[in-house]
Amino acid sequence: MERGSAGNSRIASTGSETGYGSRGSMAYLHSGLENSAGVNAVTSSRQTNSNDIDNNLVREIAEVYMRMSNCPLESAVRPDLDLEDKYEKEREVLERKFLSEKREMKRKLEENYTHKLEQERSGYESSLQELKSTISELQWQKRELESKIRTEKEKCEISFEREKNELEKRQINSFHEYKKQLDEKYSAQLERQKVKYEENITDLQGDIMNLTLQLRELNESLSQEKDIIIERFEKEIREMEHTFAEQRNSMKFSLESEFSLKLQNETSVLKTINKKLQDDLETLEKDKKEVSIPAGLPLVPGEYTGFNSETLKDFGLEKFEQRADRIFFTQEFSKSYFSQRRSSESPKLLALFVICVRGPLL
Repeated sequence: MERGSAGNSRIASTGSETGYGSRGSMAYLHSGLENSAGVNAVTSSRQTNSNDIDNNLVREIAEVYMRMSNCPLESAVRPDLDLEDKYEKEREVLERKFLSEKREMKRKLEENYTHKLEQERSGYESSLQELKSTISELQWQKRELESKIRTEKEKCEISFEREKNELEKRQINSFHEYKKQLDEKYSAQLERQKVKYEENITDLQGDIMNLTLQLRELNESLSQEKDIIIERFEKEIREMEHTFAEQRNSMKFSLESEFSLKLQNETSVLKTINKKLQDDLETLEKDKKEVSIPAGLPLVPGEYTGFNSETLKDFGLEKFEQRADRIFFTQEFSKSYFSQRRSSESPKLLALFVICVRGPLL
């Protein structure tokens, strides 16, 4: 609205100076400019600085044209307003198109990365599932071997007990039968047959010993087979443990290398900071050596009588006028000195500190 009123005043003054138009034409011109100013006020909230410059240029051209042709301003400004509206509509269409393309591109990128993530996750899950199935298979084989060994052992024990019982029963039956026959029929031939039966008993005992040896050999063979199976299974377990240890060591080495690299980087940064702090300390020592005590300040403790409030106020230390705590003063002085050590007042401030430390404060 301010630009429109300024344009109205400028056109009115120009019309009065050049002599173009009458009072009626000037009134019509003012009304046309007010209408155009209203339109510009509505559209100016949606335009950039470049659009404002273009509007001013168009308005000035319209003013010159009106002064020359003495025609209504509305007919000259309206095509430009149509062009501006067309430009605004095209810009809004382009902005909507840009936003839609941006959303579509973002959606495609998210879908692409989501698809890749799902693929990698499925690959890792399949590998993990294969490892789990392998472990389950090995555990199942272990249980099967243990069950088979227990079954074979139980079978051997049962067979041995059965054969032993049968042999013992056979021996006892034979013995009782022969004894009964001898007692009933040949009590007189008992002594003669005693040797024969003893020989038979000896033979039977030899058979028992042979069977015992065979049974012991059978147990030893079963034990050897069991040891072989257990040794083979333990060997597989050791191989798996060795493979796992190698993988763990390789992963540990890679992690240690990465940590060592990070530690070296952080150490180098700390060394750089330490070097910078040492340089600052050397600069402070150099400033301390080069400082000169200004004239007029006492140097001997006996000549020291104290500072007035104006002297302390010059250095921002007026709050220590009634203080005699030297340690507290030293701490506050350090803060003040380090904040002003690059200024021209730092030598005077350091001299003041030296004098305050050498003698009583106030």
